[in-house]
Amino acid sequence: MSGRRRIAILGGGYTGLAAAYDLSGRHEVTLYERGASLGGLAGDFSLHGGSLERAYHHLFRSDKDIIQLVDELGIEQQLRWLPASMAVYRDGAFFPFSGAVDLLRFPPLSLPARLRLGFAMWRLSRTTQWRPFAEKTAYAWLLENAGEDAVSVLWEPLLKAKFHDAYRSISMAWLWARIHIRARSRASLLGQERLGYFNGGFATLTGALEESIRLHGAHVRTSTNVRLLRRAKDGRIEVETPEDRCAYDQVLVTAPSPIFAHMLPKEDSAMEKYKDALGSTRYLAAMTCIFSSTQRLTDAYWTNIVQEDNPFLVIVHHTALVGAEEFDGRYIYYLGQYLPETHPDFVDEEGAVIKRWLDALGRMVPDFRRECIQELRLFKFRYAQHVVTTGYTTAIVGNQTPWPGLYLANFSQTFPEDRGTNFAIRDGRAVAALMERQTAVFAVGGHQT
Repeated sequence: MSGRRRIAILGGGYTGLAAAYDLSGRHEVTLYERGASLGGLAGDFSLHGGSLERAYHHLFRSDKDIIQLVDELGIEQQLRWLPASMAVYRDGAFFPFSGAVDLLRFPPLSLPARLRLGFAMWRLSRTTQWRPFAEKTAYAWLLENAGEDAVSVLWEPLLKAKFHDAYRSISMAWLWARIHIRARSRASLLGQERLGYFNGGFATLTGALEESIRLHGAHVRTSTNVRLLRRAKDGRIEVETPEDRCAYDQVLVTAPSPIFAHMLPKEDSAMEKYKDALGSTRYLAAMTCIFSSTQRLTDAYWTNIVQEDNPFLVIVHHTALVGAEEFDGRYIYYLGQYLPETHPDFVDEEGAVIKRWLDALGRMVPDFRRECIQELRLFKFRYAQHVVTTGYTTAIVGNQTPWPGLYLANFSQTFPEDRGTNFAIRDGRAVAALMERQTAVFAVGGHQT
């Protein structure tokens, strides 16, 4: 098949937007998005006249794919690199934790434990290959190399908060990738980390991508729920929504694997094993509580909570990174958590959840005053984090599905890296290139078209 094709892209997150960016113009592209706006987990909302993501986002210096795209879009002047600080909350106190010097001063660990942990992380950052770690658990590797004290004080609470009951089974390759991203992002071991953020938030990038694909002729259909995919008699893929049914030469799905599985027809036996493979990936949900306040509650941009009785795992003080000017001098905070979708915080009434979370924040910050909060939003994300246990590499499905012309690209295929905007851009452009290369066979007059 050559020439101009009709292509549908399902999902308006950054994977779908990046694919549409590369395919529009050369082909007739229609982008379907279930929500009212584009951006996926980086989708924005307005707060005090400024734009914020529903889930906290920033860029690392090592995020080469998204930085290249920013340059192509001509918005590089809108991307700022800002000094960032980190902290750890444990045993009723906040401790700076931005680098090697802070680690050496970290009181919850003895000096020998600090030195052992620091050496283990340094050695890991210098290791260039992830495959030897794929079948080792992060928990076991940390016990052996960083020591029991470092695991009990820092790593076990972090792994539990991120992966819940699967924390002892998480692949060490995943942790290797996390350490490497941070190490490659720093100018030096002792240098202060700088993180990237856009003037106007990630809506700046989303808007530039949308403008580009529309300019190149793509049709964007928001608030459109795709409920079924079918193979037409001529070999094309039919996309069915409550409003219509349209046939395409190629279809790219960027939705989470369980949602994709529900789009596939039950009567297609050729897809049964593939649907089972899609269902083998376990996901966790996520929640963010975002609020503005006249109080400065924390100094660090990013604070990891390393005690297990807390309902959220992180405090992100957004305005510690970007400044409060865009929000009329108010301080902006995210509280975030990963959790099973059966967890009470995910299913309970919103007011009860907010009360529990703010009660916990009050215990951490004794002078916290709720009356200083001016706006507050709670967001829930059902398929937010894939659980990457040992053996995960054997569970990853490829971009090409059993149906010619039907493709999948979502963050469950991202390994050993965690999901993130840079990898969404990278994978969206990679699958677009694959779609350009591949020839789909259609039963049209008995020949390829």
